[in-house]
Amino acid sequence: KWADKDAIEFSTFLRYGLGLPEDHYRILKNSDATREKIRDAFGWLGLVAKPEDRVYIFYSGHGKDNSPIVPYDTENSFTLESLQKALSKIEAKEIIFFADACFSGKIAGKGAKPIIDRENLTGLKNETVAEITKSKPGVVVMTSANGIQEAYEWDGQKNGLFTYHLMN
Repeated sequence: KWADKDAIEFSTFLRYGLGLPEDHYRILKNSDATREKIRDAFGWLGLVAKPEDRVYIFYSGHGKDNSPIVPYDTENSFTLESLQKALSKIEAKEIIFFADACFSGKIAGKGAKPIIDRENLTGLKNETVAEITKSKPGVVVMTSANGIQEAYEWDGQKNGLFTYHLMN
């Protein structure tokens, strides 16, 4: 219910938290978040991102078992393969992908290493943060669910639960 609010809050973070000019990011909400427009946004990132850049991608919305990103026109979902292909065309040094959607952990692909799992639900420990900062640049995926879980919304805050905590 609150994916549009989640997107607005993340774009506000980019603008005022990171100081990015508005022409450095795109926001697609509700009926604008079609498969074609999302694909075009990935293409735009592939064109403008330089090898030394850090790219942030934020998705809040539906996710299905066979498609971690379900656009507004739901009959045209992204397969995991098409999403990974789109990401591979972005030549940035670092890509940080946030996804607040059911089954979103599939975005990370096989061999991904969870940072917080069932045994460590208290958050990032200092040792974990140190390990992350030592790792070489690449793609970091932070999701609200693993590949077989549903994500949750927080109606009281009118946000996805993951997005609420991410923004705070």
